[in-house]
Amino acid sequence: MTFKDRQLRLERAPEPSDINWSNMGIDKSTILKLKILTHLATFILLAVCFGMILGVNLGQLELSA
Repeated sequence: MTFKDRQLRLERAPEPSDINWSNMGIDKSTILKLKILTHLATFILLAVCFGMILGVNLGQLELSA
């Protein structure tokens, strides 16, 4: 790919698990806390979405009956 008559080299970004976080001055306990927080937030979002879909389906059943 060229841009302004220069050749560009593109590389795919590394996966977050492939990054060596210790080189960034982050200790293992902080990494573990962040991973747990991320998993917890993901679970909460999934549970909220599940509850909303379930609520809409039950509401449709009530209206159609």
